[in-house]
Amino acid sequence: YLHAPRQSAAEEKRLWTICHDYWVLVAGRYECCLEAASATNRIGEHLRQAMPALGARMIVALGNTLKWTLFRHGPADGSLWQRLGAALLAADQQLAVARNTLESRRQYIDLARVRFEGGITSERDWRQAEAEFHRIRGVVQDLERVQRQVENAISVLVGRYPGEILRG
Repeated sequence: YLHAPRQSAAEEKRLWTICHDYWVLVAGRYECCLEAASATNRIGEHLRQAMPALGARMIVALGNTLKWTLFRHGPADGSLWQRLGAALLAADQQLAVARNTLESRRQYIDLARVRFEGGITSERDWRQAEAEFHRIRGVVQDLERVQRQVENAISVLVGRYPGEILRG
């Protein structure tokens, strides 16, 4: 659409509609997945494991919807901005939970080491605690990276240089 030579008004509208509606559909499906993650069944359990990626992808899809809306029609309605803000706040909550989990795993490593040194448990328990800590640390690093990318994308959408978005 953007790289094609100038088209007729009807063809431009048709191409814009295809691109815009695609991103609306994608964002809506990711929102459905995030809602389904709260279910207590097996599907919800599997979706909860993918929530960081789902949230980041939903924010990207909402951002693309916003870009296509602004490209063709000017200002977007407030609901799109609200959905984008809600997605960013949900990502913040996921990061906070992951950081709390990381801290509890750090404390458990110390407990597991003391229990091993005291002869209560095997070294295996201690090593498993360390492995779980490192796995969660990787998740936290991924979430922090995704959060920076999302903040940069939103900053650019509102016409600012990429950077942190103040909450409050």
